[in-house]
Amino acid sequence: MKCKLINYVLIAFPVFIFSILSAQAQLANSSWPMFHQNPQHTGLSLYAGPSIPALAWSYQAGSHITSSPAISSDEKVYVGSYDKNLYSINSNASLDWSYKTGEVSWSSPAIGSDGKVCVGSEDHRLYIINSNASLDWSYSALASIKSSPAIGSDGKVYVTSLDDCLYSIISNSSLDWSYKTGLWIESSPASGLDGKVYIGSGDNRLYSVNSNASLDWSYQTSAEIYSSPAIGSDGKVYVGSDNACLYIINSNASLDWSYQTSAEIDSSPAIGSDGKVCVGSWDNNLYSINSNASLDWSYQTSAEIYSSPAIGSDGKVYVGSDNDCLYIINSNASLDWSYQTSAEIYSSPAIGSDRKVYVGSYDHYLYCIGQVPTPTLTPTPTITPTRTPTRTPTATPTKTDTPTITPTSTITPTITSTPTITPTPSITPTPTITATPTIMQTPTITPPVTETPTVTPAPVAAVLMNGTTYPPGYQCTATFTLNQPITQPFTVYAVIIMPDGKTMLDMMTLSPKIKPVATGVPSLPAGFSRQLLSITIPWSAPKGEYELLVAFFDPNTSITGRQDAFLQVSAKFTIQ
Repeated sequence: MKCKLINYVLIAFPVFIFSILSAQAQLANSSWPMFHQNPQHTGLSLYAGPSIPALAWSYQAGSHITSSPAISSDEKVYVGSYDKNLYSINSNASLDWSYKTGEVSWSSPAIGSDGKVCVGSEDHRLYIINSNASLDWSYSALASIKSSPAIGSDGKVYVTSLDDCLYSIISNSSLDWSYKTGLWIESSPASGLDGKVYIGSGDNRLYSVNSNASLDWSYQTSAEIYSSPAIGSDGKVYVGSDNACLYIINSNASLDWSYQTSAEIDSSPAIGSDGKVCVGSWDNNLYSINSNASLDWSYQTSAEIYSSPAIGSDGKVYVGSDNDCLYIINSNASLDWSYQTSAEIYSSPAIGSDRKVYVGSYDHYLYCIGQVPTPTLTPTPTITPTRTPTRTPTATPTKTDTPTITPTSTITPTITSTPTITPTPSITPTPTITATPTIMQTPTITPPVTETPTVTPAPVAAVLMNGTTYPPGYQCTATFTLNQPITQPFTVYAVIIMPDGKTMLDMMTLSPKIKPVATGVPSLPAGFSRQLLSITIPWSAPKGEYELLVAFFDPNTSITGRQDAFLQVSAKFTIQ
């Protein structure tokens, strides 16, 4: 009897444990369910981003967005904002819902397989929000939560706080355990496949904590660690420090290698499928470093990089910069393309299964940048050429039949035979009748017909407006359209030239700070269209004639003025 009871316990216990674990919410099976894509924070996507980018949509929050977006399995995008809200945005850019927390949300959300969303707030709380925007539960720490929660393979939620603690929370809002470091923690926890949790701390240390809350090991750097660790497939841990170093620590706490940059590294490293690691630095550079600690390449932006890079399945690297740009760098260190926002990008990009890239900006907007739909647009250009040639040739042959009447000029020579009969020279003027070849002038009717094709070719590009004269209070819109492809790399600017003919405003931001709309774009297909301006004319706007100018420049050529553009189009309008 005792033996049977023991056997029953041995069988039932694993089933009981399994039922507890299965009750815990696992990480959502989506393209980008949490900060840096997965619990190991590799930042590596299964998908590639757009090859020819265009803004698919943007959503305006009530304040800055430094939180990094997460994508659910039904393609909704979740992001936090300084306006204290967590936003759920549908794939068509409409608001699904928002949930108000008690304070600013730096934290990046994590999505569970049950659709619930975890996010931290500066009101000291970790929130778990249901997919219908209701609060499931919250857990209160002793200080602000700036880090992004991680959902481990065991379903537990790991998060850090400025109260110096790493927390492990069970999905019924109860504390599993906590581990106290020597100082505040902004670093987001990474969860290893072995159940260990890794964090950096303001006490200059990288920690490895066991699943029972005991210390596995710690490694000391010489400065604070804001960077969040990434865990390689070999168990090595990658993290940046404010001493300008990237560290790679073995699973036994020994230093594998380190790489020195010229300024702080608050960016979290991303690990590519080839073992190379990418990280941004406050020295304005994005670095790609080989697994033997040698520099693969570096790419310089014009400002600090706080954003953590993401790596597409094609090896391209996506990162934001404090110069307001999202950069996409090829694996050979060349710029693939960049997208200009109106303020700094601290947020880290997320890559969707539909090739769209999502990133937040300090300008209050969440941006969705997608692929230019070339296949659907190319048919339009091929239709226009076939129409114009077929009409002109059929028209010209019927007109050129009139020149076959010119054989009458050969008939008139038979009249000149009369002069041979009548030697009178006065009759010889009749050859002036051969002036009837002025009927040959009828072919001059053909040129006007052939001139019609010169009307049919559309201009290479155009700026289309909804009017030419606008009173104050009237809505003014301007759209750029491309009728013929651009087949060379370019940097493009869009500006408004004021009535004085000298002062310029950036068309996208309406500020005197002129920034490129896009830089280093390799090409653009015919049929591309983008709205550049949509404003209500203010009453304070100066009266007079304005010019909207879109100019394309070779990225390798210095710009001294609009005359350096290889393509420029403009439209003029008047404010009364």
